[in-house]
Amino acid sequence: MVFKPGHKKLGGRKKGTPNKRTLFAQETAERLGVNPFEILLHIANGDKKALKLKTKGPIGLSARRAAAVAACQYIVPKRRAVAHLGPGGELLEEELRKMDELKDLSDQELAELAEKLVEGLKARKPENGGDAS
Repeated sequence: MVFKPGHKKLGGRKKGTPNKRTLFAQETAERLGVNPFEILLHIANGDKKALKLKTKGPIGLSARRAAAVAACQYIVPKRRAVAHLGPGGELLEEELRKMDELKDLSDQELAELAEKLVEGLKARKPENGGDAS
């Protein structure tokens, strides 16, 4: 049956239901007690202690930069297609500039951004893990 505009969607997942791959990833992270976002922020911040790393030397800037860029996708939405199309269907230059903004940051600027992200995360997390004792 071919979809016809104006008709209700038939079959498939209900809106908001994660696909099998997403569900597997979420369940695995939960089962292992791992928060990939926090790990990315610790790497971006160069926090070897929080990562329980015993290697010598600091975490390299390229690794920190990659982690900061990867973490940003969870904070800064990726803007594409419809949101960036002008009346004639062309991509809007201002929107493209915003998308490329992170790529233009230096390693130092990304490290500072990562530190701010970690500080913000720490500020939202209770000091004693929520334990009232």
